[in-house]
Amino acid sequence: TDTPTATATPRILCQVFAPQTTNVRSQPSINGALLGQYPQSTVMSVLGQERSAADGRIWYQIEAEVDGVTVSGGYVRSDQVAPVGGTCPTLP
Repeated sequence: TDTPTATATPRILCQVFAPQTTNVRSQPSINGALLGQYPQSTVMSVLGQERSAADGRIWYQIEAEVDGVTVSGGYVRSDQVAPVGGTCPTLP
């Protein structure tokens, strides 16, 4: 018989949404390549946070479902999105 294997599930820190069309970048920086844009009202799961060395802004590593496809690995600036039902943890 086959032995089931465990698949790691990313830890979700919080969820945010895009109040307007939001740029998604390849790195946590405005200099990161633009991967695309999430439409207004897109809900995103925050998988991690990083502070930009260039300007000190906090960026969220996110995952979202867009048109039925789960997209992960990009970054959005924390001040361009809003928390869903609460707050997101903050970096020191």
